[in-house]
Amino acid sequence: MIGDVHGCAAELRELLERLRLGPDDQVLGCGDLFHRGPDPVGVWDLLRTLPRFRTVLGNHEWALLQRLGVAGARADGSDARVPDARWTLPDGADLRGDNGAGVDPSFATCAAEIVRWCARFPYFLRGTGALGDRPWLIVHGSVPPGRAPEYCAPRELVRLVRAGAAADAPPWYADYAGDDFVLYGHVQSGSGEHRDADGVPRAHGLDTGCVYGGSLTTFRLRDGALESVPARRRYFRKDAS
Repeated sequence: MIGDVHGCAAELRELLERLRLGPDDQVLGCGDLFHRGPDPVGVWDLLRTLPRFRTVLGNHEWALLQRLGVAGARADGSDARVPDARWTLPDGADLRGDNGAGVDPSFATCAAEIVRWCARFPYFLRGTGALGDRPWLIVHGSVPPGRAPEYCAPRELVRLVRAGAAADAPPWYADYAGDDFVLYGHVQSGSGEHRDADGVPRAHGLDTGCVYGGSLTTFRLRDGALESVPARRRYFRKDAS
């Protein structure tokens, strides 16, 4: 599984080459694929050639679909009302992501195709076989403690960071005690492994801040092995407008 790519195509290419994927290997993503980085079309070109690639919506893809009025998938990815082949972006379409985050101008050349592609993404993915035989769950932002993702609002799954509304509420993964091992992105400060009081791994954050000059990271589901490549430079400053 790959953390937040954010338009960093060169680093994604290097990481995929290091993984030496076989024909039966599946690549999974946690969203935020395009905005803020230098080469969103390059990211799209790489990922769409992977025969078994699947990903969830990130907050930036979700915000883009909302802004363009595109009705995407349900929470589990079913019954997606995807724009048909005749659909094109309106003149002057706003292609920003969440919080007004920009996308490189090159995105506009393939925007209609990429938006149709994104509209098929679910808000979460499930499977089995993490860290041996555990069930796993992928979301971009969070799983509110005590609630299954099927009963969460899209905004919670793609954007929530804390376990409550208060500014000083703990991060959601601090209180998470579900059976699913959760992999997520969204917040660089939450990257890494999170264990409960008994030392059991409960979640792992994979946003290691490539677009901010950090690295791009993968997590191998079956055994938790990590692979990462450093960013070639800092493409975006967090305090930038």
